Amino acid sequence: MPNKKNSADKKKPHQFDIALALASSAVDATASKYDYKGNSNAKYKQFLKDNMQMITTFGFPGISASGIRIKKT
Repeated sequence: MPNKKNSADKKKPHQFDIALALASSAVDATASKYDYKGNSNAKYKQFLKDNMQMITTFGFPGISASGIRIKKT
């Protein structure tokens, strides 16, 4: 019987790194646009915390993400 790999095994190891970097950059830029203060990490986290319901509603339709918490640093 041939050895079959599933699609997760076939993907390239760093296939999504660029997409994640671009998404992170977009969140940081949006947080700056709405005058969130602090360093990049603080702005990013506060923006996500304040807007998590909207982000999950439109970004993850059909998934209840109300229990997602953002860890404070």
